[in-house]
Amino acid sequence: MRKVVQILFLIVLPTILFGQDSTTIKKFGITTSPLSILNTGKGPNINLGIDYHIKPKWVVYGEYGLHQPFMQFYYKKAWEDIEGFYIKQETRYRYTMERQKRAFVYSYVGLELMHGRQSYSRTDSIIDIPNTDNYELAYYNERIYTSIIANNWLQYVFDSNLEMALKFGMGIRFNNIKNEISIEESESRDLGDWTVPANYIQQKGRSIYPKFNFGMRLGYRF
Repeated sequence: MRKVVQILFLIVLPTILFGQDSTTIKKFGITTSPLSILNTGKGPNINLGIDYHIKPKWVVYGEYGLHQPFMQFYYKKAWEDIEGFYIKQETRYRYTMERQKRAFVYSYVGLELMHGRQSYSRTDSIIDIPNTDNYELAYYNERIYTSIIANNWLQYVFDSNLEMALKFGMGIRFNNIKNEISIEESESRDLGDWTVPANYIQQKGRSIYPKFNFGMRLGYRF
């Protein structure tokens, strides 16, 4: 219940601040990102987002994502037994609108805030420790992160009210990971195959690193 209240608060607060107005596009949209089940930056997840046009050129957006163990079927060594959630809020401004065949095309810039909490196990190869043979290590992690990202959106709203939105953006992520492996082991982890997130994402303790956003969302407008 607490999580639901947090999401509603994130969606409603900007509406109170900016007020409401009419707009040509249908005001409500519900979207999801099917490719998030393969996400390597914050772990595999399923999610649901709601956006609302509070003025002709202003949009507020809220998203809730859920991590559960069954989602790690692909990243077995990277996100084993993952559990957790994230919440996201974004305010967007539309700067262009174009009518194309069977669709309106909108361009937006947006400022995104995200906060997530998760726990999971990993199995990594520990290599190149002096006087020690290489070995595999399984260990448990607790992670908290917050991101601030500036996005650019390209949204297609078809005459059927189906929509597709593409985004790219850049920002920063504040990361905090707690586990029981040593600093030496943490720094000696092998990156492994491409399905294992880069070491900088999984750095032990507190860290700050650049965050690049690429994504696609599918949905329907009401």
